[in-house]
Amino acid sequence: MNTTSRKRQRKLLHGRLRPSDLVQNAFSLMISSAGTAGLGIIFWALATRLEKPNFVGQASAEIAAMVLLSGLSQMGFGSTFERFLPIAGKQSRALVLRGYSLCVCMSLFLAIGYIMLGFGHRFIVDDIEGQVVFVLAVLSWTIFGLQDAVMIALRSSRFVPVENILYSAFKLLLLPILVSFSSIQGIFLSWITPVYLALVGVSWYLFRHRIPNHMRDTATSVPLPPLRKIAVLATGGYVTSILNIFLTSVVALVIVTRLGPTQSAYFYLPAMIAVALSQLLWNVNISFLVEASTTPAEMARHIKSTVRVTGLIVVPSIVLGEILAPQILDIFGASYSHHGTVLLRILLVSVLGTIVTEFYSALAWLDQRVWWLAARELFSLVIYLSVLLMCIGHLGINAAGVAALTSSTLQAIFFLPSSIRKYRAATGQNSTLGPTTTD
Repeated sequence: MNTTSRKRQRKLLHGRLRPSDLVQNAFSLMISSAGTAGLGIIFWALATRLEKPNFVGQASAEIAAMVLLSGLSQMGFGSTFERFLPIAGKQSRALVLRGYSLCVCMSLFLAIGYIMLGFGHRFIVDDIEGQVVFVLAVLSWTIFGLQDAVMIALRSSRFVPVENILYSAFKLLLLPILVSFSSIQGIFLSWITPVYLALVGVSWYLFRHRIPNHMRDTATSVPLPPLRKIAVLATGGYVTSILNIFLTSVVALVIVTRLGPTQSAYFYLPAMIAVALSQLLWNVNISFLVEASTTPAEMARHIKSTVRVTGLIVVPSIVLGEILAPQILDIFGASYSHHGTVLLRILLVSVLGTIVTEFYSALAWLDQRVWWLAARELFSLVIYLSVLLMCIGHLGINAAGVAALTSSTLQAIFFLPSSIRKYRAATGQNSTLGPTTTD
């Protein structure tokens, strides 16, 4: 065998062994989620030792309000970027700047309105400086979330864990310093201050390097849909996110109102663990959306990689969580394990149905049928709340698990046939996914 043949074989073997871009991006996002979650636990553990409970509660409420308002301010542009930036070509910079501008205006409107209506009077410092800090925090957190979506869309996911883990580490380092200067705002300031550094660094990278390179490399890409259509799709995504936020908020409110704050605490930790697992699933599917938008001719490989990664990571995680549920909750205390184990196991089973709905959601964005997702989210909200309210008197916090399982199972049954047809079409004779007219 001559040297050329050996080199060709080594190159072919390397290509087979090298993970696909989809897998690499999915793992990058998983590392980001796991790293920030771990450092977040350390942050709050340290905060509870440095500050009195009332200051910790005040800071956590202000952070929750900031995250809520910034989520509403993003107006569905995160998914819009992930779907259309890969094919935006020379319009990439304009698309990002328009999205940023609209979301900044919305964040200012919502944050100022939130303060003027008095919603945050219990935890936002009641002076002009504290109110300005809160408004700027909402604005900054909005762009902080969007720039991750831009990096993911431009296939720079490897920088997402770098940014987010450095941010989490820096806020942890700032915590004891800023708390020593201000008990009232020290925790909140340590949470938000590193964001400004991240905004400067990532914006420089995106607008100086990544976006210009993307515009050059994709100058001959397919034309974007008309701006009006993109706005309609972004609105559909926005409605979906609002319904999701509303569902999460109402469930927490129903549990604390009907069962009290102690039972609410026993609900919160299992729910957060299930959400973390769902986040892993989101990481896989958002990577699929970006790769399928960028290289639709390789749709078969993208779909097979998505199914393979889901089967190798998400499903075993569910099984492991089912087995170790008591031990996982024991980390937080025996009472959490006693009261929350059944709920955690039910919620983990419900994630199996979420596998189908998340995959369908990625397909719907590819086919530009985003309003189907809003309808799905509305259906989920109605079913979830109906089951929760009917069962909470008899089952306690476990009613939330039964509601989640019922909603995810019904959605999986409804969307599974369509998802299977798409999978077969992509991995069979057809290599691309086109818009569909029926489901």
